[in-house]
Amino acid sequence: MQSPLMLLKAASLLALTLVTRVQSFSITNVTIVDVETGQLRPNQDIVVEGNTIALIEEASTKPTAAKEEDVDGTGKFAIPGLSDMHVHAYFSNNPATFKIGDNLTMPLFVANGVTTVRDLGSNLEAITSARDRIAEHQLVGPRVFLTGPMLDGKESPFQTAIKVGTPEEARQAVENLTDSGVDFIKVHLKLSRQVFDEVARACKDEEIVFGGHVPDAIDAQYAIDMGMGFIEHMSRLEEADGNVTEAIQEKHIWQCPTLKLAPAKQRFQLTKALFDAGAPMVAGTDSPAGQKLCPGVSLLDELELMNRAGLTELQTLQTATRNAASMLGKDSDMGTIEDGKLADIVLLDRNPLDSISNIRKIDTVIADGRVFSREKLRTMLAGANRLRQCNPQGTIAARDLLSAGPSCCSI
Repeated sequence: MQSPLMLLKAASLLALTLVTRVQSFSITNVTIVDVETGQLRPNQDIVVEGNTIALIEEASTKPTAAKEEDVDGTGKFAIPGLSDMHVHAYFSNNPATFKIGDNLTMPLFVANGVTTVRDLGSNLEAITSARDRIAEHQLVGPRVFLTGPMLDGKESPFQTAIKVGTPEEARQAVENLTDSGVDFIKVHLKLSRQVFDEVARACKDEEIVFGGHVPDAIDAQYAIDMGMGFIEHMSRLEEADGNVTEAIQEKHIWQCPTLKLAPAKQRFQLTKALFDAGAPMVAGTDSPAGQKLCPGVSLLDELELMNRAGLTELQTLQTATRNAASMLGKDSDMGTIEDGKLADIVLLDRNPLDSISNIRKIDTVIADGRVFSREKLRTMLAGANRLRQCNPQGTIAARDLLSAGPSCCSI
């Protein structure tokens, strides 16, 4: 039997061989799912140049010779690449675990149709390195937006957190993270009111959006009044009144319920109530930091749970496509399948508007213009399944990769 280290090395080589060179190709005769309107656009050709959708046109009725690079979309449904808006891809400061993120976590997102992630707390060096190598096509993985390490109090249990105890430390942390090129700032539970206030002021000065958990020292209304732009896990909203819900809608405070973390009836009801009240909502998972949160497939689970909470198939799909792009400020680049947008596309065997579970019927993934066929996806997942691990991050070391638990990664 191969050792975990040998398997990890094999996974590394496999991931590199699956990085295909960006090229020009067409997805022919496919049905496009319009995630804005819920309409289907059958018999479409999608022309991809580099990493961009160059043209969408009616499929030709005249026989034409297909290029070897073309993807046959006959009988397939094209949706925008999915976005997991709450991940922790490198949730450890131990360099020995970074290869796990590179060679398992990141490829597994793509293998399950996730072409964009918002990382809300990872080792800064590891996540920025991965972001840059993915952009250069040196690593298989989704497009990365990030907060870098989250800001927490001195008693924080998280090794990747920046632990701040004074307003001065808080401002310095915000300035340092902003200078490093993060997209957002994330706060956690153990910040004092004084420190939270300074984070809010520093983020305003730096013109960067902050959010995360509502700290224990304050309530949701106070956090919103201080400018918090997004709330994760519906933190502290169970105890909030109608005024808070109204403020969330009026100030457009993004919600990421992460139902898979705790799929309780009360949280389902809160998700639906917030959505019905007009709260903007995205889908996220906390993967792979939590127990049995496998990268990629956990988002498919999350979407099914959001649908069970009462969102329609279209509304559910929007949380991981159009809404995600809007939250990231990238509406013009991603979130829908249109001319000029990035070539992040998932081809499904069945229509996800008939049943949200059809998002599991993945045939092909196009990530930043790179084509991953069904065969490549199966190869990627088989490599991960040999390691038989559902929680590749956290505090585990390379020697602990193998476990007796069942695989949670499949298509």
